Amino acid sequence: MRKCGSVSQADTDHVETPARSAEPDAPDQPKKEGRGLWARLRGAVPPRIAAMLVGALLLQLGFVLSYVGAFHHPQPHRIPIAVAAPERMAPDAVEKLNGIPGHPLKATATDEATARERLRTGEISGVLIVKPGSRTDTLLTAGAGGASTASALETVIEKAEKTQKRTASVVDAFPAQAGDARGLSSFYLVVGWTVGGYLLAALLGVSLGARPATARGAGRRLLAAVPYAVLSGLGGAAIVGLFVLAP
Repeated sequence: MRKCGSVSQADTDHVETPARSAEPDAPDQPKKEGRGLWARLRGAVPPRIAAMLVGALLLQLGFVLSYVGAFHHPQPHRIPIAVAAPERMAPDAVEKLNGIPGHPLKATATDEATARERLRTGEISGVLIVKPGSRTDTLLTAGAGGASTASALETVIEKAEKTQKRTASVVDAFPAQAGDARGLSSFYLVVGWTVGGYLLAALLGVSLGARPATARGAGRRLLAAVPYAVLSGLGGAAIVGLFVLAP
């Protein structure tokens, strides 16, 4: 009985023990999940589309940076201005204006009639008429050329006149339209047209595909954009005419 109940070493060599189930290490599990998530993201967004998204993001940030950077602390720089003064006083007045720290002005001497014509055509932003027999000079501006430029020019000239113990009376020789007090309607009109063009291109790309299969398909897209462009131009011009040019 003892022989039957005993198990020899040879018999134990033939006994198969159940294999342990392989358990993943806990620290490696997050890495596998992370790699799986990254792979799914790459599958959902192809590299070409991802590059386009990055380009769109950079364009957006550049647009914001250009405006915020330009207007957070604006400083006038070399604003063109003409000085109409007697011949003996003109060189000294021009030198003093051009010598202002930071160079906010770019002054030149000319006669009053020529200066007014240059102001009308937008070649210069202001005219300083020096009156030798008075302590008050006259500054001509053009509000139609931009309210911000006219305001900056007025501020600089007032400070310069104070250093000479003089004053300047400001006259808006060419004001903006009555319905466009800040002179920004044309800017926003162009922005609206540009945004509309981007939206049209995006809608055509989503509905018809990013790239036309044939040259005929590309021609059809261009023809489809023609009536949109005509209506966009006429509609924008009508709105500006209604609110800006109307009496």
